Amino acid sequence: MATTMYFIGTDHHRDEPDQLLPWFFQNLDPGMQDQKKFIFDGPGSKPMTRSFSDLFTFKNRDKPVKMGKLGSGTTLGQGWESNVTAAIAALRQHANHGSNERINLIGHSRGAVTCHMVAHRIKKEFRDFRVRIFAIDPVPGGERDFASDIGDFKTIPSNVLEYCQILMENHSEVFFGVLGPKRLKFESPGNTNYRTLAMPGKHGSCVKTMFQEYPESQISCALLSDWLVDGGVTCNYRLRSMQIAEVYAIIWRKRRDIKFTTPSTSSKAKLGGLFVFGLPAGVLLGLVTGSPTFGGAIMTAPIMTLTSSFWKNDRSSDVPNSQRGQPFYINRHHETALLLQPEWVEFLNAAQSNSQQRLNSAVRDLAKALPNTYDALREMSAGAGTTNAPKFW
Repeated sequence: MATTMYFIGTDHHRDEPDQLLPWFFQNLDPGMQDQKKFIFDGPGSKPMTRSFSDLFTFKNRDKPVKMGKLGSGTTLGQGWESNVTAAIAALRQHANHGSNERINLIGHSRGAVTCHMVAHRIKKEFRDFRVRIFAIDPVPGGERDFASDIGDFKTIPSNVLEYCQILMENHSEVFFGVLGPKRLKFESPGNTNYRTLAMPGKHGSCVKTMFQEYPESQISCALLSDWLVDGGVTCNYRLRSMQIAEVYAIIWRKRRDIKFTTPSTSSKAKLGGLFVFGLPAGVLLGLVTGSPTFGGAIMTAPIMTLTSSFWKNDRSSDVPNSQRGQPFYINRHHETALLLQPEWVEFLNAAQSNSQQRLNSAVRDLAKALPNTYDALREMSAGAGTTNAPKFW
């Protein structure tokens, strides 16, 4: 038995058809809604906010004010605590108390960090529950956006048995420092199976439903489906290893075309020059929105400074990738998918043999079995600009 909860990222909500998590929730997760599967709108999204005019009424008093891009939900993540409260209330009502039920927590951006906080609350209240987390590019914003006595947002509690994350390599904007291996801590490292996967693209590239435009989202969808199956949820969206290899070939071409061949480096300098009226722009923004967390940072929270690690956002350092610098493999997942294809293995072996006939045959078989991979290899070879082009092309 498993309960699954989806936490959408900042500024997005469940009624957006182009967002992967709401679409997956509605179309691929077979669980009964509001009993075994639940979805929570992202901080700053319209369902979680009240209009500015509501300041002068008694409407929606439990929601933060929406003020365009200055909204405290968008800028500071306000609203995540109400999602934690709602998630715990749902578990109190619907989960199998006293059992070792599996709780699958899925989130993107601040929604992923919210999963950490829900796990902390579950540990305090449901000690027998086994928690699993699937986090897509977990970004808290600032150091104090998730400051709470619930627990440390950078620490994965010991009740989390499995933590899987996808980290995007090419998002350089400030405020987007990611919670990867360098920042995450584990209460019980030996108890939590931790896996991470680097993926080329921007912060939201892995949570789109337009797979033709965002092939990296198709990989994300397949990984999520497999992960849920392992967690006791029957999902029918599966990609075979051959299909995964072919999608990665499309990602390779996209990465080349938009020049995402290297990860983004530190964006600290972008923020360092932003001052208004003699104040750092971030501090002024907190004063404008009236947030005690941000606005009070000038006196009470010295860690909210321009040197805070979450403002720097150095993806080249924060997102590990064992295949970085390798000309063809996107990541270890891509390499593994290819090595499961006999045509690819034969091509590698034939390329090292002394037989031109064997190599020509291997290339023909590769073109039939893995056409996208074959085309990408041809383009990589042509892009090398050598006069000694491989004979098998």
